[in-house]
Amino acid sequence: MKDKYRCWFSINPNSLEKTFKNIEESSTIYFRRFIEAGNYGDGVRTFSFRIFVSPKINYGEHRDGIYKGNLQVSAHIDYERFQAATQEQKEIYMLNAALVMLEFFRQRMITPSKFDTRKMIVEYERYLEGKGMLLSEEESHITIIKPFDTFRFDFLVTKSWEVKDVEIHFDLSEIQDYINNNLMGKKFGDSVRCFDFGYEMYDYAGEIKPSFQTANLSRYGAKYKRLLVVKQFNYRHFIGKTFAEQFAMLKEKIDESIRDISRLKKKPSNFDIESFHFHIREILKRYEEEKS
Repeated sequence: MKDKYRCWFSINPNSLEKTFKNIEESSTIYFRRFIEAGNYGDGVRTFSFRIFVSPKINYGEHRDGIYKGNLQVSAHIDYERFQAATQEQKEIYMLNAALVMLEFFRQRMITPSKFDTRKMIVEYERYLEGKGMLLSEEESHITIIKPFDTFRFDFLVTKSWEVKDVEIHFDLSEIQDYINNNLMGKKFGDSVRCFDFGYEMYDYAGEIKPSFQTANLSRYGAKYKRLLVVKQFNYRHFIGKTFAEQFAMLKEKIDESIRDISRLKKKPSNFDIESFHFHIREILKRYEEEKS
């Protein structure tokens, strides 16, 4: 019989070293025993809990989403507490991190209408309490790092096959993480939680030409509280240029994309564009200074 729900835990999923495989497996077994006994409806079939344990917290790694019933949520566990913990304590931290991430899913993400997230959280909390594994609210707050009131900046990248990465001297993943770490704690209103910058790069003299349909595309999705603005880049303009020259072109397009928000027909009702624009400019300026 096919499992109704599936789950797994991964620690430092971006690392090639699998130092905590035993903890990952034992935590998965505990959670699977819980979830196999419940019935919470449809809409979520797979739970992927991504745990980061490192001396430096990178909030850019908190990539949360749900797609076709596959839920992915992320959190950090305090590095020093985790390193000093016994095997049993590490399992407790992992399972309580899952509880925090499920609450994040309920409060901050779009939950499927046929899935009872609230019931699941209540029963999971009882499950941990019954096994003597539930952390106090204070200890959970100290140990598990998962900000709920966050704003994200994401690059949505499209490139034609002619674009050679070796010719591009900036790293979009690094820039995205830098922006998101520096946006932590900043608030720009309740209408927008994520700004998606559509980064499309084509060789305008190549076989695949840029799409006219997405050129300067901009839209606001109230349901998901996301803004999307697409900008297209001519790869030929980047070839042979220095980091500073290429980064200046990227900054100009990002700056332009934020200004485009004011021209939307459907605008977010409560979003401080000027404050967001100011902080992005300052963050990119600091990043460039640090890379120089």
